[in-house]
Amino acid sequence: MDLDPDNLVKPMRRPLKAQVALGRKIYITINADAAKHFSELKTKHPDRWVDLTLGELFHLIEAGTGDPLQAMQNAFAERPSHADAKLRIRIGARNRKT
Repeated sequence: MDLDPDNLVKPMRRPLKAQVALGRKIYITINADAAKHFSELKTKHPDRWVDLTLGELFHLIEAGTGDPLQAMQNAFAERPSHADAKLRIRIGARNRKT
């Protein structure tokens, strides 16, 4: 079995989202916990900031518990220097596609 998103992640996501419709918060909890995990990893692995920030933003949006615009602004504020402009552009470009 191939472990790409079409074969693993998407099929698992459907029943979890269905739990939200039933009034259960497991999908929200899983995504909120994942966002926190990515946030913690960013402090340990600053060289992976783009990928970890994208993961954090994805899970924050999936959890639906916060303001996506504020989350993006907070991410940009983590790397405010001119030297990091290309990193911020990569984050913005990836989120514009989704």
